[in-house]
Amino acid sequence: MTGKAEQYIKYIKLEIIPAGIPMVVILRTIDGEVRSYETVRGEGGGEYGPDKYVTKCGMEWKRSPNPYETCDHIECAIDILRRKARGGIVFLLIFLLIGIASFLILKDEFAVITAGFFIFAGIGSFVSSSRAENKLKELEEYNYQGTINGIRAFPVDVLIELIDEKDLLSYGHFLCDNGRYDDAIKAFNKVTGLNPNSTSTWNEKGKVLKLQNRHNDAIIAFNRALELDPKFIDAWNNKGMALYDQGEYDKAVVAYDNALKVKPKYARTWYNKGLVLYAQGKYHEAILAYDKAIKNDSKIIDALFDKDIFFDKSIIIDSLYDKSIALRSLGQIKEADETLDQAKRELNCKGADLANCKLYLEAIQAFDKIIGIDPKFICAWINKSITLSKMGRFGEAIGAINQAIEINPESPRAWKYKGIILKKAGQKADSKLALARARELGYKG
Repeated sequence: MTGKAEQYIKYIKLEIIPAGIPMVVILRTIDGEVRSYETVRGEGGGEYGPDKYVTKCGMEWKRSPNPYETCDHIECAIDILRRKARGGIVFLLIFLLIGIASFLILKDEFAVITAGFFIFAGIGSFVSSSRAENKLKELEEYNYQGTINGIRAFPVDVLIELIDEKDLLSYGHFLCDNGRYDDAIKAFNKVTGLNPNSTSTWNEKGKVLKLQNRHNDAIIAFNRALELDPKFIDAWNNKGMALYDQGEYDKAVVAYDNALKVKPKYARTWYNKGLVLYAQGKYHEAILAYDKAIKNDSKIIDALFDKDIFFDKSIIIDSLYDKSIALRSLGQIKEADETLDQAKRELNCKGADLANCKLYLEAIQAFDKIIGIDPKFICAWINKSITLSKMGRFGEAIGAINQAIEINPESPRAWKYKGIILKKAGQKADSKLALARARELGYKG
């Protein structure tokens, strides 16, 4: 998702909440003053910043999170303020002593500069600590009494404060991604209130309604998007899926055909149409639709490959898998098995691509999907073990490679990777035995 509302808190009293700072506990007193409190702190690192950003509640990021990505837990904000408030006077004394010692030892112009630097650093640390202590008192008072300095306070509703269409749309996406569907719909409703002709917003609202299984309402939203833009292919596809979920197969086919009029080679639409045709028992037509999806998506993938761009093979894989089901329904068992084998190979390649991009969890999901289809597909077990070892999950990696060896005890590749994984896990003696077995079976290395 792009274009998220990274600066949405800028609308809440700019003079109090600087744009872009991850302060997500935001309170407003009844006299209109807004207070904000950080919930995220950096941990580790050095010259180039922290290694990671964490909250007390257990959230973690490799980069500084956007404001709306963080938690709004008061306990997390209190934890940070306690850390900042701690040791202010101690640091002041330390810096003062270093500054004075530098002046007495060096006794030159540079000594004055050095001493001044440390003294100012100490004063700065003390001031920062004092501010944190004051904010800590405010937040603890609110946590216990619901007031700040004796004045009643309430949490700020971010949605009320947002007024920009782009930011509202992006905030709606964020809410949807986090399963907050009712709030997402409120955000999209606010956008359509500001701009009733926003086709993308009507489409996004329909998608959220569909996730809530409110298919009739979703179709109304998709229809509104299509009234505004009859060539909006995503809305046609989404409408087709909503109709499919309701069992309105004929109407779903019409929706997909309208999408294909706009973009005849759109692989996703052909795949979706294949699903509907299969549900109608039209197996031959479903297979033709799946073949169209495979053919058109392959061309896109080849183009991306030529440009050295990472590509997702989901449509090809899903089309092959569902084509194999359709072939089996027609009694074409040999063709079904061949198609399923191709789907497994493609999915295995997808998992390997994901692992190479260090998307390890997604890679594991791909390998697990293959294993769910065919528990004896040895390549998936081997690749899963390699990926788990890259994640440092050596116990699981050894378990996975042992499964591969159980499937084929004569596989030199499986024994080779068992040796490599055991070595990484610090089990050198067992590693030597596994690598020796791999060489016995023909592995050269």
